[in-house]
Amino acid sequence: MRYAPTHFYLVLGLALLVVLGGNLTATGTTLIGGTVLAIDSDAASISLRMPKGDSWLLPVIDRSLLRDIKVGDHVSLELNGDGKITKLVRLPLDAGN
Repeated sequence: MRYAPTHFYLVLGLALLVVLGGNLTATGTTLIGGTVLAIDSDAASISLRMPKGDSWLLPVIDRSLLRDIKVGDHVSLELNGDGKITKLVRLPLDAGN
């Protein structure tokens, strides 16, 4: 059975979309990192200095994420589609941070 050229390009295009872009939107999360400037447990938010020097104030989805985090910590975090932190991990300090 011979397939029409349009079927070939359609399948190829979908395969490329899955391989190249599927993981970027499948979870709906964004990964970023920074240094903790301030923590507000009452407002469930954290202030971060980003690698380029700008500061961001971000809400967390759950206050328990702030439990082991301190001012000055280097952190990696995941943001959901609403811009709220869903995962917050303290990174080890080393000469590169």
